Amino acid sequence: MFPIIYLEEKIMIRNAMKIFIEQQADCKVIFDTGSIDELKTYLEKSTDTIALCILSDDYGHQALLKIVQAIRARNSYTYILLKSNEKQINSICHLMKHGLNGIFFTDEPMINLKQCVQNKTKFNLSADKCKLITNNVLQ
Repeated sequence: MFPIIYLEEKIMIRNAMKIFIEQQADCKVIFDTGSIDELKTYLEKSTDTIALCILSDDYGHQALLKIVQAIRARNSYTYILLKSNEKQINSICHLMKHGLNGIFFTDEPMINLKQCVQNKTKFNLSADKCKLITNNVLQ
């Protein structure tokens, strides 16, 4: 099993993504929520092994930065991906400099999550988005 936790504010999107994620080989969403506080509580109390944490970009830069730090404090091996609709490229790049492992955009084809973590893929994007991210990360 490839254990995943998922933070998404919108319940319909969260439920649809959970179904889509669990259609991938070995992937299992072991915890999902729309609440940052519930996620923090889960991270503090759970002893579950977490291979991947998917965060939605709906929560704002500072809140996401705190979540990334909480995940890193618990376990430096958990891979953290941001599911983004490309609102704030500079914010995404700042998160990548501070512990976020990678991103995937909602307007791009869905990535193979297990393969992404195993290969430590930061992003699998079209050339224009890749250039935009790379230029901002290097600044």
